[in-house]
Amino acid sequence: MRPRIAILVGTCTLALTITACGTQAGPSKILGSKPTPTVKEAAANAYLTAANAYNAAVDTGGRLCPGTSSTNAQLKACYTAFCNADQVFQKALFAITFPPGMKADVNAIISADAAETIADCGIATSPDPNADYSDFAASTAAGNAAAAAASIVRHDLGLPPITVTAPSPS
Repeated sequence: MRPRIAILVGTCTLALTITACGTQAGPSKILGSKPTPTVKEAAANAYLTAANAYNAAVDTGGRLCPGTSSTNAQLKACYTAFCNADQVFQKALFAITFPPGMKADVNAIISADAAETIADCGIATSPDPNADYSDFAASTAAGNAAAAAASIVRHDLGLPPITVTAPSPS
């Protein structure tokens, strides 16, 4: 009789082990929690959060520079806002863990945004922002490069392309 009990106990133990290690729903399915996002998904979420905050800050700053005849005080105020937005965005980019295959594209946006930060901060601190043509030109060129690099990073992350809304005529 004892061999049968040993076989029965062994069979039950094996059955319990297979059931415990099998393909049954894991804790995340049982508890209803979400699976851990991939590096790409986490980077996309973090990038989108950073980009949305940056765009909102730039929109707010842009309202401080009315039209094409802004005073020096208005230019200093709006470019200070741009400078701050650039710096916060840079910090956010450095905090994101991007997939390794995106290194060159991420470096391109970081470089372009750094150049834009330097130019925007230069205008913000200029004694005569209306006459600071070199920083305006550098800001425009760097802004265009940053937008192009952002489009590539967004594509890499599977995010929708940048949409630009034309300003309404005033």
